[in-house]
Amino acid sequence: MFDNIKKAGKRAIKLNDDDEVMYIGLTSGTSEDEVFAATRNGIAIRFSEKDVRSMGTGAAGVKGITLRDKDKIVGAAIINSEMNNDEMRILTITEEGYGKRTKLSEYRLTSRGGKGIINAKLNDKTGKIVDVKIVTENDEIMLITSEGTLIRTSVNNVSVIGRSASGVRIMKVRNNEKIASVVKITEEPELSEDEQ
Repeated sequence: MFDNIKKAGKRAIKLNDDDEVMYIGLTSGTSEDEVFAATRNGIAIRFSEKDVRSMGTGAAGVKGITLRDKDKIVGAAIINSEMNNDEMRILTITEEGYGKRTKLSEYRLTSRGGKGIINAKLNDKTGKIVDVKIVTENDEIMLITSEGTLIRTSVNNVSVIGRSASGVRIMKVRNNEKIASVVKITEEPELSEDEQ
């Protein structure tokens, strides 16, 4: 389907006027992978890839989560069936610099299109959710603010706490400054002498 893409690109999905693409993920196609999605207002859903049927590029897709009023998806991730779920954590970052890691097992597998469950308890101090990532203890993250300030830290500096908790401060942001983006940095495996 995407083997021969021209310089002008190729339509991948039909979008409604009020829709936008928030995440693109590669699955194994074995129907054993899972999709995790989180909303700006602190709701998340985890469902099986097999709940999403294969479609052509002209299709609009299927509903992943039923959004509440004034909410939107801000982050998503693919949970590969080959990942070690005991080592995986959901990293949640808010616009005011708060974050947390939560065990994947705290997010039950549900049906696609549901209302989801609480991912974080939000308030004025934390702000809204900016992004979520699936991380392991070896990963690092970079947080970038709306004013261009950047920090890089190990995910080990982020507490592992419950799904409905608010999180702890990871980065102090100035007045009128918000966390704008989160990047996960995965440790590269060391090459053996034969591979170098």
